[in-house]
Amino acid sequence: MASTNPFAWTSMPSGFDADASDKKKRSDILTKRRAQTLVNSLVTLRGETVEVGNEEKNTRREEQLKIIQKALTRGSMRESIKDCLPFLTTENDKKATSLKMKLLDVPGSIVKGCCRSVGIEGLPNIPLINKLNLGEISKHFDKVRESDEFLMSIGVKQLKTDELQAACFERCIQVGNRSPGQLRSDLGEWLDIACEPVPVARGMKVVMNDQNRRLALMGLHVARDVKASEFGTIYKVQDK
Repeated sequence: MASTNPFAWTSMPSGFDADASDKKKRSDILTKRRAQTLVNSLVTLRGETVEVGNEEKNTRREEQLKIIQKALTRGSMRESIKDCLPFLTTENDKKATSLKMKLLDVPGSIVKGCCRSVGIEGLPNIPLINKLNLGEISKHFDKVRESDEFLMSIGVKQLKTDELQAACFERCIQVGNRSPGQLRSDLGEWLDIACEPVPVARGMKVVMNDQNRRLALMGLHVARDVKASEFGTIYKVQDK
């Protein structure tokens, strides 16, 4: 039976909710998907730095990798998010009441991986068809935004342990072998960063996109866990 909690999973097949063992399988599958998506994304971006005949794209990808490299060596999420600022700004849509996620420069394979990391199978990474995956991941993060606003209104201290674990797992915050106090601290930090007001003034052409910020936060949490896991033998960040 699917949970009615507004911060619980809504995108996984209902069969996964049959019993505790299936929920564990779901958790394990998604955790592995997230780690693999991170590794594959870095490999994909690295590959696009050496494409023949596209020097502009090569340079852009090299600069993006430098930003990511720097962000992943920071000591706090807030510092890392500041490094990621070039990925988090989008054109100001003055007619919209809230910004939509913008991933137009992100390779389709990475968007597909992001979908699978949150429990959405998505469509094949085929030109034109794969554009629909952008809409799917955007809709998912719209739900996460609503969930964040709800959690901000009630406070993380009000969550029961299972609710706290569900909310953290949805945001790629590591749950296993961690105390409720640690989870509340990480979830509170997430909400402080993700729900920080986005300044929008008349005449501003570029603004902070809070949905891109949430995606970056998820990626940073996955990266932190990957570096401490068995994937660390494959994925390594060299401190400079």
